[in-house]
Amino acid sequence: MKSQYSLPIKAIKSKKVLLISAFLLLFGVCLAIAHIVSALIIPTSTQVNANLSTPTFKIYFISLSKSQLENSAYSLAGDYQKLGAGGYVWKYQDYYHVIASCYEKENDAVLVQNNIKLNQNLDSEIFSVDFTPLSFAGDYEQEQKKVLAKSLKSFYITYQSLYDIAISLDTNVYNDISARLAVNSTYSSLNAIVKDFNTIFADTQTEPLKILAHHMNKANSILENLCSAKPINQGQTYSSLIKYRYTQLLSTYYELLSNF
Repeated sequence: MKSQYSLPIKAIKSKKVLLISAFLLLFGVCLAIAHIVSALIIPTSTQVNANLSTPTFKIYFISLSKSQLENSAYSLAGDYQKLGAGGYVWKYQDYYHVIASCYEKENDAVLVQNNIKLNQNLDSEIFSVDFTPLSFAGDYEQEQKKVLAKSLKSFYITYQSLYDIAISLDTNVYNDISARLAVNSTYSSLNAIVKDFNTIFADTQTEPLKILAHHMNKANSILENLCSAKPINQGQTYSSLIKYRYTQLLSTYYELLSNF
């Protein structure tokens, strides 16, 4: 005999289905609420504290001539440029020096100095300039940090690239055409960094970043002028022009460091 309190099997199954349906509905509502709440919450900042610095290095300059008068130094530069020297006029201490080229290693500078004496019978002197580190500390977004790090290294890396091209040209690894293609590639790399910097820091008004942007754009113009291959003086060789431009680039970089 059935108990008066027992439920039919169908009724039990219906109750289970109802409970499951209610649970699923509740679960769905909870998910929807969680999604709405998460959308309303302001995300935490992705800024990171960074202390980024420029590279530290020393450059050895070969000076073919010097004068306390700037015009006198410039008047001699054209003659040296016809021989393959850079001919950039760099002021060091109390003199304006006509620079043949510049090197990271003192031994390389001494070897070239000896070759100049042997092949051209020209006396020269070597002086060095320290490029001290410049730090940019602050809170930056990840993309800002990445672009700023590339920007701070761009002057040094570009100098190294142009130096290698000039050496390859002087040793006949490159001819004028392959050297120009390599210069174009170097310019493209620098130009991409400068464009990224100008874009990502477009709304940044801090004075250090403004100064950096100014000198990066100057460096970009130097490379752009080199791509045109327009000589500084009549009869200047292309090797001389590359040396002139990378010495000019170092001068721009030194000017940047001197602003801080």
